[in-house]
Amino acid sequence: METAKKAKIFIAISIFLIPLIVNNQKRFFDSFLEVFNTDEVSTQLLIDVAGDSLINPEFCISLESENTRNIYDNNFTLFYVVGHAYGDVDNYDKALDLNLLDYFDKNITDRSNYLVLTGDFIKNDTLESLITAKDQIETSFDNYMIAPGNHDFSEDNNNYMSIFNKDLFYTFVDDVLLISANFNNTDWFLDLGDQETINKLISDYNPNLLILFSHQIFWYDLFDGVKPNSFEGLENIVVNKFEWIEDKELPLISIAGDSGVAQNEIFCSILENKLFIASGIGGFENDHILKMYIHNSENIYFEKEYLNR
Repeated sequence: METAKKAKIFIAISIFLIPLIVNNQKRFFDSFLEVFNTDEVSTQLLIDVAGDSLINPEFCISLESENTRNIYDNNFTLFYVVGHAYGDVDNYDKALDLNLLDYFDKNITDRSNYLVLTGDFIKNDTLESLITAKDQIETSFDNYMIAPGNHDFSEDNNNYMSIFNKDLFYTFVDDVLLISANFNNTDWFLDLGDQETINKLISDYNPNLLILFSHQIFWYDLFDGVKPNSFEGLENIVVNKFEWIEDKELPLISIAGDSGVAQNEIFCSILENKLFIASGIGGFENDHILKMYIHNSENIYFEKEYLNR
C-alpha cells in the first residue's frame, strides 16, 4: 500500500548499541537517528562519534516514510505508545479518546502487541472511569504497560491501584528492558522501592538498553523547547535525574507522555547515551501516536501514526 495513501510518517530509530572494550568495557551508541515530524524530506547523520564523544546529535530530523526500510516482515515486537490518551482537555468522555478507540478498532488485529499508556488516559480518577479505561484497553490488547499520570493516580484515594493493581510494569524483548513507572510525587522522581526494583532487574538480566516510560517529563529542564502539559504536583526539581541507575554506562531511551496539548509535535533530543522523547495527543487534527518496533537493542524503529488521517 502506498505510504501517501496511508498518510503515515515514520520515526525510524536504528540503534546499534555496540559494546566496545574501551577502559571498563564502556557501552555507547554508534548509530543513526531518523525522526519524521513534518512533510519535508531530508536525511542527516545524527550520531557522530568522535574522540571521547558518546552521542553527538545535531537535531532530530524529518523524513517521509517512503524513504524508510521495510520492517513489517521481520521478527519485531510491536508497542503502541500513547501519551495523554484522554485527548482533548474539554473531552468529558469517561476514558480513552474516541478517535484513539476508533483507531484501535480499525487497526489492531494482533492482540499480542503491547499498548503503552504514558499517563493521563482518563480525565478524572473515578472508579467508573478507571474501570471503563481497563475495559477499553483489554478489548484490543492482551499486553499493556502503564505509567500513570496525575489524572489517573491520586494519593487521596486507592482507585487506580484497586483497578490495575500495580504502577510499575516491565517486560523484555531480547536484550532490551522496558519499564513503565509512576513519577507522581512532589519531585517527579521514582521512589526508592522502584529504584531498587529496576536496578535489580538490570543487575539480574544485564540488558544492553533500557527504555523507561513515564508520564511526567521529569527531564524537561535539561532542554529548551520541550513543554509539559502541566507541572501538577512538582515542588522540587531533582538535578541528577538518572544518578539512581547503578549501571552508569547503560544506554537509555526515556519516553514521557505529558505532551500533546501544550506541544502537539514530538519532542526529541539526545544527551550522551540517552535519547529523550515526549509525545501525546490533545484533541487536535494532527494527533499522533507512536508505534515502536523492537527486535533487539540494535534494531528499534518508531513509526509516527496520525489518528485523524
